[in-house]
Amino acid sequence: MVVFTDGKFNFVYSLLSYFTFFALTVSEYVPGHLKPLGHHRKSLGGVTILKEFPSPTDFYENYIAKSEPFVVKGVLENGQFPAYKLWTDQYLEEKYGRIYVDVEGGKKEDRNAQAYAMPMSKFLQIYNQSNVYMVYDVAKEMKADITIPISLQCGGLEKAIKSVIMWFSSGGTRSVLHNDGLDNINCLLDGNKDLIMFHKKYKPEIEADHFMQYGSYSKVDVEAVDMEKFPKLRDLPWYMANITKGDCLFIPYQWYHQVYSHSGRNLAVNIWSNHLRWFDKTACKESEDKLKPKSLKNIELKNEEEFSLDDEVRDMFLDALDDLKTVNFEDFAVRIRKIAVKEVPDDALIKMFDIIDNDKNGILTMDEFHTCDFSEMFEQIPDFESFFTNNDQDALDGKNDQELPGNDYYNQQPMLVEMEDDVSFLLNPKKPQEITLNDENIQEETNDQIRNTGKEEL
Repeated sequence: MVVFTDGKFNFVYSLLSYFTFFALTVSEYVPGHLKPLGHHRKSLGGVTILKEFPSPTDFYENYIAKSEPFVVKGVLENGQFPAYKLWTDQYLEEKYGRIYVDVEGGKKEDRNAQAYAMPMSKFLQIYNQSNVYMVYDVAKEMKADITIPISLQCGGLEKAIKSVIMWFSSGGTRSVLHNDGLDNINCLLDGNKDLIMFHKKYKPEIEADHFMQYGSYSKVDVEAVDMEKFPKLRDLPWYMANITKGDCLFIPYQWYHQVYSHSGRNLAVNIWSNHLRWFDKTACKESEDKLKPKSLKNIELKNEEEFSLDDEVRDMFLDALDDLKTVNFEDFAVRIRKIAVKEVPDDALIKMFDIIDNDKNGILTMDEFHTCDFSEMFEQIPDFESFFTNNDQDALDGKNDQELPGNDYYNQQPMLVEMEDDVSFLLNPKKPQEITLNDENIQEETNDQIRNTGKEEL
C-alpha cells in the first residue's frame, strides 16, 4: 500500500519500491528464469531416430530440403568408420602426437577467450586435468581414419563438403546458443552429448535481443537464462537431441542449437557442408543402394578461397528468395532490397538479375544460381559489396551488440604452447557440474515409425 503522510517524495519512493518488488516477484514466476536453457518449457520431443544413414536422394529430399534433423543410432558400430575404434589416446599420441592442434580455453564457450596451438601430445597430456577443449580441422594424414557416409556421396553433396572438424575434451563443456550457415553431420566417437535445438524459423525471436551477427551466436547465458533480458525466449518451442558413443546427428542449415557434453572423455568428428539448394540426380552414376562409406583421404575438399566468393553471394541471394519456386525480376528486386543495408538502384538490380539469368528468359532457375559466376557482380557493379556490407563504425559499436572484426575469436592469433611449456594456468581441478534435463518427452523412433516431428508442427 502507498502512504501519502510524508509528502510527494515519500510517495514517489514508495511507488518505485512497490513496482520494483512487483517486477522481482513476477520474474520469480517466469518459467526458466535464471535456469539453464531448456527449462522454460517442455520440449516438443526428440528428433527423428534412424537405424542407418539415408541414401543421398532421401537425405536431400526429406532432411536437407525439409530442414529436419535426425540421429542415426549406433551407426559407427558397423566398423565402417575406422577412427571410431582407432582413436584411443594411445593411438592418437603414437601416430599424430607431433601434429599441432587448435585448442580453446574454458569449458563454457567464450568466443573472446584465448586460443592455443599445441602438439597433440601436449593436449593429451593435460586435457583430463585442464580447462580446455580441442576444435581442430583434421590434418591430411588423419583423413585415412575417417569415412564419408553414403548420404553425402552424390547429387552434388560430396562437392559441397567444406571441412571436417575434430572436437575433443574431458566433458563438461557448454557451447553458446548459435547457428551455422552450413549443414552438419556430427558423429560421436566417445562420450554423451545433449543438444537443445530450435527451428531456423524462430530467427526473429532468437535474434531479437543481444545476438551477435558476426559469429551468429546469442549472448544469452545458457546456464542461467535471464528471461527479462531475453523475453522472446520465454515460450519458444524446442527439440531435444541426445547422442551417445556411436551415434551421428544431422543438424540442418541455420538451426539454432546449444551443446552440452557430459563429464568424461568426449570425442566427436563433424562434417560441415555448404547448404545444397539443388540436387543433381544425374551426378549419381551408380545405384544408390550400392553405395558404401568412402574414405575422406580420397575426397578433395575445396579451400576457403574457393568457397568464399561464389558460395557466399549465392547463399545470400537464395536465403532472400528461399520460398519462391520461380523468380522474376519484380520478386528479385523486392527481396534483394530487403536484405540490402542501403538503397540499391534499379540499374544495379537489373545488372545482377541479368548476370544470373543465363538464358535471358526473364526467369531465374536454381540451375542458373548454381552455374552463375558471381565474381562478375563485383566486376560489373562497382558498389555491389557496399549494398550488403555495413562498414559504418558506429553501427558496429552500437545498439545491436555487433562486435568489431578483430575482437572476435575467429580472428584471434592462438598462443603457441610447446611440450616443455608450463600450462598450470590451464589446470582446473574442479569437477564441472552435471546438468540433466530429464525431459520426459524424449522418444526413440526408427525408420518404420512415424516421425515425431510430424506430431506437433515445428
